[in-house]
Amino acid sequence: DGGNMRDWLEGTTEQERPGREERRRVLLEAGRGLLAAHEAGLVHRDFKPENVLIGEDGRARVSDFGLARAPLPSEPLNGDLPLEALASRGMGTPGYMAPEQIRGADADARVDQFAFATVCYEVLLDRLPFGSASTVDSALDAIERGPPAAEEWPRGLGRNLEGVLNKALAEDPEDRHPSPAPAL
Repeated sequence: DGGNMRDWLEGTTEQERPGREERRRVLLEAGRGLLAAHEAGLVHRDFKPENVLIGEDGRARVSDFGLARAPLPSEPLNGDLPLEALASRGMGTPGYMAPEQIRGADADARVDQFAFATVCYEVLLDRLPFGSASTVDSALDAIERGPPAAEEWPRGLGRNLEGVLNKALAEDPEDRHPSPAPAL
C-alpha cells in the first residue's frame, strides 16, 4: 500500500508534503534498509526515490533489487554517450550513479553510499547535488567539481550533515566513508 518516495515528496497539496523531520525519518529508514541489503552481501546499484516505497503506515522500504546482481560492462564508455544509454544497459539511473558506475567499473557498496547521499540532497534540498547532465563526460565533470558549496547549504540542516553527505559524494570511492553507516 502507498506509493514511492517521489510521489510522497510531491504530495497532492502543500499541506500533504512532508516536513523536514518527516523527510529525515524516512531517509533514515531507507538508509537502514539499504544497509541491511549490504549486510546481506547485496549492492543495490539503482537506489533512487522511485525505489523507496512509503507504505500507508508511513514506513519506508527499499525496493527494486533488479540490478543488485546484474553484470556491469567492463569496456570503457564513450564520453559522448548519452546518460540515458546507461539506464538502458542496466547500469543504474543517471543522476544517482557514482562516477565509477558511470565509467562502467564494477560496483561495491560505495556506489549505494553515493546514491543514498544524492537522494538525501534531493529530499532535503529539493535538488540533485550535481545538477543534471546529458552525457557521461558532463556528469563526470560535474562530480569532479564537487557538491554544492557551504554557502548554498540551507540553514537548520547542520554542518555535520553537510560534511557527512559531501564525504559520501566524493569522486574517488576511497575517499568516501569506509561503510555506508556513517552516511546515515
